[in-house]
Amino acid sequence: MDAGIAAVLGAAVGAIGTGGAGVAAALIGRSQSRQQIQAESLRLLREPRKAVYVTYAEACRRQLEVLSSVRECLATHLSTQAEDEAHASLLDTAASHVEEATSQEAALEHIQAQVYIEGPHAVIDAATELGDALDRFLSAADQAVEAVQDGQRPEGLAEQLRELRSDAYRHYFGFLYEASDAVDLVNSSQQPE
Repeated sequence: MDAGIAAVLGAAVGAIGTGGAGVAAALIGRSQSRQQIQAESLRLLREPRKAVYVTYAEACRRQLEVLSSVRECLATHLSTQAEDEAHASLLDTAASHVEEATSQEAALEHIQAQVYIEGPHAVIDAATELGDALDRFLSAADQAVEAVQDGQRPEGLAEQLRELRSDAYRHYFGFLYEASDAVDLVNSSQQPE
C-alpha cells in the first residue's frame, strides 16, 4: 500500500474514532441529564405528599396518646374505691384530656383534607378509617367521663375503651402502611429506565 493512501486512511480512521467517541460522550451526557431530571421530578412529587402524610400521622398519634391517657385515668379511677383528692384528680385529668382531644379535632380535619388532596385512594380510605376510629374513641371517652362524673360506674367501660384504643391504633398503623406504599409507588414509578 502506498504511504500516502495509508496516511489518508489512518487520518480517516482517527477522525472517525474521535467523532465516534464524541458522539458516545454526548449520548452518555444526555442520558445522565435525563436521569437527573427524572430524579428531580420524583423528589418534587414525593416530598409534599410525604410531608402531608407525616403531619397527619403525627397529629393522629398525639390524639391517640391523649385519648389513651383518658382511658388510663378512668381505669385507675374505677379500679379504686377510695374517694380521696388523688381519686378526684384522676377524673379531672381525664376530663381535661377529653377537652384537649376535642380541641385537636379542627386541626386534624384540616390535615386530613390535605391527605385527601394528595391521594391516592388507598391512602384516602386509610385516613378516613383512622379518622372514624379516632372519632369513636373520642366520643366514647367523652361519654365515659361524663358518666363517671355523674357518679356512675358503667359495666365494661375500661374494656370498651381498651378495644376502641386498639382499633384506633390498628387503623393508625394501616394508614402508615398505605402512606408508605404510596410514597414507594412514586419512587418505583419514576425510576429512570
